Amino acid sequence: MSMNNRLNNPINIDQVFCEVDKFILDLDTIIQINCGSGSQGIVTLDSLDVDLSGLAEMINIITGIIDGCQDGCPDGSVSTVISPDGKQASVIFDEFIVEADGNIPGQSFAEKCCSIGIEFLPDDPNKNQIIKFDIIFRGFADLDQGCNANLFVNSNNILTLSGPVDRDYEVNITINAILACPQNPQITIANQNITAIVYESGLN
Repeated sequence: MSMNNRLNNPINIDQVFCEVDKFILDLDTIIQINCGSGSQGIVTLDSLDVDLSGLAEMINIITGIIDGCQDGCPDGSVSTVISPDGKQASVIFDEFIVEADGNIPGQSFAEKCCSIGIEFLPDDPNKNQIIKFDIIFRGFADLDQGCNANLFVNSNNILTLSGPVDRDYEVNITINAILACPQNPQITIANQNITAIVYESGLN
């Protein structure tokens, strides 16, 4: 029996940008499964939806490989749509499917990855501001007892599942894109091995 599993407490991730014109918000997404002897598991990433809040618009979504990891979004397997105002976007995955089998040597651990880049255009790239992205990841997990799975975004573990599991999942995260070009860098010597550079960003 399938049931919806929604993570109620959103995870907040900050990314700071200091550029001009266009910006790309990176979502390095990884699914890992580890199954013990006698167990099998499968986890999919089916889609993600993005809502943007702030003085900006999404203009493109780019997917690609992550070095050293099996590709979860090969060419032709991803569909994207962006609303006319650039405030909402959806990404559909056809082949982001990860399977592990603890009964077969060398297949008890499995991993797939996808680099997802959301290109956005601020109304004023020189204005210090925070642009918020609310993102919902959706997929399905079928894990025997003895299998565990994790979903990582930008090295943050946003979901852990332990078998037995047979259900859809839904995970909310919020990413704050902070546009804050540093001004007046201040160098502080903490000790002989560490140098900390602190910036006054002027962010209001």
